[in-house]
Amino acid sequence: MAKVQNNKQQEEFEFSVQRPTKSEKFIALIFYLPTLLVPLDFFGLVNMNYILPQLNNLGDWVIIAIFIIWIALPYIIAIVIWFVIRKRSTFINEVGKAAFNFGFSFLFWLTIMILSIFAVMVILNRNYHADANLLSILIGILFLFFVLPFCLLIIFGMTIAGIIMTLQGIVPKFPLLFKFFKYKN
Repeated sequence: MAKVQNNKQQEEFEFSVQRPTKSEKFIALIFYLPTLLVPLDFFGLVNMNYILPQLNNLGDWVIIAIFIIWIALPYIIAIVIWFVIRKRSTFINEVGKAAFNFGFSFLFWLTIMILSIFAVMVILNRNYHADANLLSILIGILFLFFVLPFCLLIIFGMTIAGIIMTLQGIVPKFPLLFKFFKYKN
């Protein structure tokens, strides 16, 4: 009797992974919203000085704190939602893990890229005082207008691809991810 019950639970587990309902698919989309908002947040916060000129009176650390909270809050809300409803469906659980691995990995890579650009600019300014000012300005312009938008478009495109795969009932897998949350392959 116990084996029959375990087999039935195993079949239900496999069925819920293979054929998610429409409501499960739409609930799983919630987990991609924070990653979808990151590129929009960057472009919105770049223009924030024009929208709210009062921010110029604040210190740099206050603006950085606002920026970090602005980026982190959607992730925190989505993690709380995932933590509450992950027991309802294995599909929701697996997509939530995959989406958070994707979001956290690309936030990590984006942070590393931004820090490396600033490190190069600081090293150039310390070692080559006169020539480095122009070079650091050129690197900043190159980064701000070419590299950062390109990376944000990649994140945006991969997020859209993850949303489409989730709507098709597939747990998405992306390259260059760290597995913060382990999920089935």
